[in-house]
Amino acid sequence: KFSAGARLEDELGAFSEEQRDGIIKTIIRFDREYSLKLHVQTQKEIFTSTDAVSEGIFLGVCPSRGQVVIFMPPILRAALGEGVAAQMRDMVESAGFADTAWTEAAIKALLVLDANLERFGGS
Repeated sequence: KFSAGARLEDELGAFSEEQRDGIIKTIIRFDREYSLKLHVQTQKEIFTSTDAVSEGIFLGVCPSRGQVVIFMPPILRAALGEGVAAQMRDMVESAGFADTAWTEAAIKALLVLDANLERFGGS
């Protein structure tokens, strides 16, 4: 058994309790339905290549730098098409980082990913 909470690292405390619960449910769903490890992270400083996970899907946001990082394994990116990751990134970036609108946009981006994964069916 894994800890879904460990895959949500909200260094900024940006997500509300309700949002955190929703993200954790999404992490569990991805694990159960798609056998994919989903990691969501916020941080104060810019992400580097070492911050992204080596397996699974990674969504990282650094609002102070206006940075959104999305990593997917190459086989998943090929199956879904390059447009999905770009759409997710654009959704979060277009919300802006002046307030917390980006938190809702990040959750909506995860829903877009989920909808695309559903095309392939769950386990």
